Amino acid sequence: MKKTITVLLVLLLVFAAGLSASAAGYTVVCSPQYNMAESFESSVTKVSKNSKWALADTNGTAITGYNWEAMGDITSEYIPAKKGGKWGYITPAGAELIPYQYTTAGCFKNGVAMVQKSDGKYAYINIYGDVIFHSPFTYSFSPSEGAICGMINGLYGYSDTEGNIIIHPQFEMAFDFHEGYAAVKFGGKWGFITSYGAYSVKPAYDYASDFKNGYAVCRLNGKYGIIDTAGTRTSSFDFDYIGPPDNSNRYPAKAGTVSGFIHANGEWLLKTQYDFCYQYTDGVARVYKDGKWGYIDETGTELVPPTFADCGEYHNGRAPYSLDGVLWGYLTLNVKPAETTPPAVDTPTPTVTPTPDNTTSPNTDGPTIQNPASDSTRPLTPDRENCISMKIGSKIALKGIDERTLSAPPVLIDGTTMIPVRDVVELLGGSIAWNAENQRINISLNYITISMTVGSKIGYVAGIPTPMQQAPVLLNGSTLVPLRNVVDGLNCELKWIDTQQNIYIYYK
Repeated sequence: MKKTITVLLVLLLVFAAGLSASAAGYTVVCSPQYNMAESFESSVTKVSKNSKWALADTNGTAITGYNWEAMGDITSEYIPAKKGGKWGYITPAGAELIPYQYTTAGCFKNGVAMVQKSDGKYAYINIYGDVIFHSPFTYSFSPSEGAICGMINGLYGYSDTEGNIIIHPQFEMAFDFHEGYAAVKFGGKWGFITSYGAYSVKPAYDYASDFKNGYAVCRLNGKYGIIDTAGTRTSSFDFDYIGPPDNSNRYPAKAGTVSGFIHANGEWLLKTQYDFCYQYTDGVARVYKDGKWGYIDETGTELVPPTFADCGEYHNGRAPYSLDGVLWGYLTLNVKPAETTPPAVDTPTPTVTPTPDNTTSPNTDGPTIQNPASDSTRPLTPDRENCISMKIGSKIALKGIDERTLSAPPVLIDGTTMIPVRDVVELLGGSIAWNAENQRINISLNYITISMTVGSKIGYVAGIPTPMQQAPVLLNGSTLVPLRNVVDGLNCELKWIDTQQNIYIYYK
C-alpha cells in the first residue's frame, strides 16, 4: 500500500511540474539530465554526460552510447566525431563512415570537408574519405563559395577548390566568402574584397561581420552600424551592439538602455524591456534580464519570462534549457510567427578614423612558449586613464594606480601574446563563464559576447565565427587566450611597446 501511495505521489509531482512549466509558457520534452545539450539544427543533436558525447533524437533521448570525446556541428549526414584522440565521421545513427584518423575534421559542405592529417598538413576529402586535393596553406578553413581561406607565414589569403592560390596571402586576418564578398583585415582595419581580390569596401572599420542578405555589421570608434555591399552606411553608427540578423533582416541591437530589434536602416522594429535580445530562429528569440534567460515571439510577446540560468536557440520545435546552469534538458514552445516587412533604407556616408594595431599570427607546427612565467618585474605605469598595463612574463598588472596580481603572466606562444583571460576580463569590468565539460570560455562585456574553446582556432564574436590567432590553452591551471582577439572583440584599444614587452589596454 505504501509503495502504491509513493508511486502516486511521484506521478502527481511530475504532473504538477508539467503543469507549472506549461503555465510558464513551455512544455518539458526532456527533463534536465545532461551536462551539455546542443540545439536541434537537424533531426538529431548532440548531448554530453561525464565528458563524453552521444547523439539524441527530438525527444531528447540518447540514441547512441556516450562513445565520443567531441563532436562537430551537425550540418549534414556526415558528422565529425572524435574517438581515441582522432577525428572521423559518423552517421546520424552513430555508425562509422570515415575512420578516426585525423587531427582535426571540419563539416562537410557540398560534399567536401577539410581535415588535418597526422603529418599536420591540411587536405580536402570527399564523402568516401578520398583526398581531393591538399591545401597550400599551413592552416585552412572549409570551402565557401568556391574559395578556401587559409594562412601561411602569418598572412591570410585564398585558394580555389583545387589547391591553387587565387588571392595572395596578404591579410592580417580574413573570413570566408559570403554572398560574393569576404571580410579582410589589412593595416589594422577591416574591409571587404570580391572573389577577384579587389576591395569592394576599403579597410576602414575596427570590426566587420560577414554579409547576409546584402548587409554587414561593422564597428567604428566603439559603435556599431550596418553597411551594404557597396560600403554605403544604411544605418547610423551609434549602437552599442548589433548582432547577426535572421532571414528577415531583423538585427538584435542595443543602444544605451534600449534593447530590441532594428532593420538594416537602423530603425527600431521592436523595443523591449530586456537587457539583451538575441537572433530570431524559427520565430523565437532568446532574451536576457537580470541574469536570467527567457523567450519572446516575433511580436515581442513574452513566451517564457526570464527564469532559466541558460538556454539555447529554438530550432525545429525544440530548445535546450537549464534551470541551474549545471544540467540541461529540452523544451518546446507555443509559437505563432508574425510577418514583418522592413522599411525603405536610408544611406548616409561613412567616415574613417584609424587606430593603432599590433597583429601576430599562429604557427601550426605546435606551440612554442617564449618568456615563461618566471618574471615579477613591474609593467610600465599606465600612460592615460582607463588603461591596464601588463608585461610579458610578469604577474603584476596595473589598473590606473592600483596594482593587481594575475593568476598567470602574459606569455608569447608562437609569436602570439596570450593572456590569463579571467583576470584581464574582470579588470576590464566584464564577466567570464567557464564550461569545464567542453572547455569553453564565454566572455561578456558591454553587451558584447565572445566564445572560445580550448584547442580551437575558431571563436565566436557576437555569434559570428572568427579566426583566433592562437587556440586558447590551459597552462599551469590558468586559461590563456590570444590578446588581440579579446581586445578587438571587446572594442578596446591596444598599444604594444616592443622594447619593454609592455602591453597597454585602453577600455571605456
